[in-house]
Amino acid sequence: MPHHENGATCWSEIVICRQDEVALVMEMIRQSNVREEGALYSTGRGFKTVKTSSWNDLVLDATVLQLVKNDYESFFARENWFRTLKLPFRRGYLLHGPPGNGKTSVIRAMLSRPGMRGLTLNFFSPDIDDNDLQTMFERAAECAPSMVVMEDIDRAFPKNQISGTKSKVSLQQLLNCLDGIGTKDGVVVAATANEPTALDPAILRRPGRFDRVVLFPNPPSELRLQYLRKLNCKFAESALKAAIDLSDGFSFAQMREVYILAGQRAFERQTEIEPDDILGAVRTLRHGIAAVKERSDTAGFAPSRNVSAIN
Repeated sequence: MPHHENGATCWSEIVICRQDEVALVMEMIRQSNVREEGALYSTGRGFKTVKTSSWNDLVLDATVLQLVKNDYESFFARENWFRTLKLPFRRGYLLHGPPGNGKTSVIRAMLSRPGMRGLTLNFFSPDIDDNDLQTMFERAAECAPSMVVMEDIDRAFPKNQISGTKSKVSLQQLLNCLDGIGTKDGVVVAATANEPTALDPAILRRPGRFDRVVLFPNPPSELRLQYLRKLNCKFAESALKAAIDLSDGFSFAQMREVYILAGQRAFERQTEIEPDDILGAVRTLRHGIAAVKERSDTAGFAPSRNVSAIN
């Protein structure tokens, strides 16, 4: 339960029960592995609920499972090991890759850990500055175990500043906070970026700021198939082969859009979704992507081109 006290945000967890039921209630709390929704404190915008998820709900590459899920879950189990070796009990993850491939979903699964508190801020808000970033990290230390979530840091702190993308939060303050949490036990930092090579190199230059830098690529055919079958388990692999082959290069978000389009086709007929609906939706989405790309190549200040050559 978040509440304000002396101008600061504090957390309290209160359970009221009969004395003879304490053992049973504590066991119920221990077994509550996943909350249906959790609180993510966003500086400047108060608390908001975020949909949490189980790792079992996600379709992930084996490498991602090893580098993120297994490492994250074992991190808390190794607390005594960290302390025995006098190592800072903290962890940092940088998740990068094209949009729509599960970075945010993985962070939601990480936030679903019992007792985990999530804190974030909007780097591009005109009201957010260095003090807000410092305050967020301080609050994370106060309510540990906690997670600081920083999305799209490649847009907030790029190598080459582009007009309209610069954040009022300074790069130096970010580096100070990342380095400063080395002594803050139980704080996890999870950052996302679409293109890490666009990041200011100072963020990645020093070892220890991010312990795991994990790529979330567009899914291969076997994961695209697994994702579709998770949405509709009745489909046989052979029935979806043509759609899977044609969807090469699609992200998970695009595969979800394929399923939505297929559902709209089925709704118009008042029937269930069929494999042909999936294939038709893939064709529709691929055609739309090609049309947008063609327009983006010729719009704005692009060099003039011969229209007949485009056709």
